Amino acid sequence: MKDNAVYAGVIIFAVALAVRLVLLLCDDGSLPQQGDTHQYLAIAQSLRQGNGYSLDGSEPTASRMPLYPLFLSSVLSLPGSSVRTVQILQILIDSVTCILIFLLARAALDRRTGIVSGMIAALYVPLAARSLTVMTETLFAFFLAASVLIALGGRSRNKIYVAAGLLMGLGSLVRPNGLIVSFFIVLWFWYRSEWRKALHRSVFFMLGITVVLAPWVVRNAIVFHRFIPTCTISGITLYNSYFIPEKGLSYNEIKPEHREYYSYDNEADRSGYLTRLTACHIINNPLQALKLIPVKLALLVYPYDMRWLLPGFPFRYNIFWGVIAMFALPGVSDKRFRCGDKGSIILWVLSSLIATTVIFYGSSRMRAPFDLFVIVTAATGVLLIGQYRHRWIVTAGIVVVNSMLLLLGESSFVICLIRSFSP
Repeated sequence: MKDNAVYAGVIIFAVALAVRLVLLLCDDGSLPQQGDTHQYLAIAQSLRQGNGYSLDGSEPTASRMPLYPLFLSSVLSLPGSSVRTVQILQILIDSVTCILIFLLARAALDRRTGIVSGMIAALYVPLAARSLTVMTETLFAFFLAASVLIALGGRSRNKIYVAAGLLMGLGSLVRPNGLIVSFFIVLWFWYRSEWRKALHRSVFFMLGITVVLAPWVVRNAIVFHRFIPTCTISGITLYNSYFIPEKGLSYNEIKPEHREYYSYDNEADRSGYLTRLTACHIINNPLQALKLIPVKLALLVYPYDMRWLLPGFPFRYNIFWGVIAMFALPGVSDKRFRCGDKGSIILWVLSSLIATTVIFYGSSRMRAPFDLFVIVTAATGVLLIGQYRHRWIVTAGIVVVNSMLLLLGESSFVICLIRSFSP
């Protein structure tokens, strides 16, 4: 059985690597490198020049979590390295992540589901395309999958849960929503175990996270004289999740009536001001905040982002996301996701994504690292449908629905409808 797992893992890695290398060879530099990319590269450049963790080489910053800029700085310091070097390393990391998903699904559910999950992840073009962008998704997905896999270890040894916490802490140093995932994993410990075991696992898991985050928190306390466990961009992210910019959610904009923002001397004070302002707004306008939730969730599953991921792709509709999402719908009906079995951790992790979306906003970028867990439910759905008497009718229905959504996307009807919606 162990040899079979190694054999399957090698095949999954090889397929994943081949798909990503093909995309790399086709990349002419047109893959999206967003505004975030320029900030990561600016901080990495400052670190390489010995100017500290800064955007401009002079003023210290906590606008971005530190691990990804440190990763870029390390890679770009290698002789002869470039953004292409970063892409190659991310391709390797992403290919290993596909193996982790195979192992995770195998441990949480069964061997067949693990193999199908790993192969879908290996062939999933949006996941592969993101490994070529200079953004945090690939690195965060690796730490997320590794932490959840180790948390599934099933042993009561302290080091298992400390190790899972250390990996989740590293993930949180890449993207701060790792802390929200951590909270839901702790809830899963309590959901699945009796209280003594749950307390034991939670303490050691959180200990691992604390050890990793402590240097960043201490550094921020020294530099900004305040407690900043994540990053200062969280203030404007929260603010623009309720004070909607003209361009829509996921964009940043300060409203004219909140010009006081510019009177604060540093980014930590500005972030604190926006956080307090937003908290007061939510308390005073709870109905408006509730009305935004359906819009946020709709943007989370928004499927017309394919030309952003791959500019040369012939359709707006993300057919890859559409297919796995529709197979995932019957997949979540599997009782192993709902009862106290190990498989329930998949839905707890996805619940953390929904919670993040409700608190902040939804987007394909926000969803991207969690597509791996949707893939596990999709693999379960594929195997469940394979057992149906009318499986070909169900499969044909999925094809028809995806075809209709593709045609609607090309007519721009759905896109215009979503963009014109005003909450």
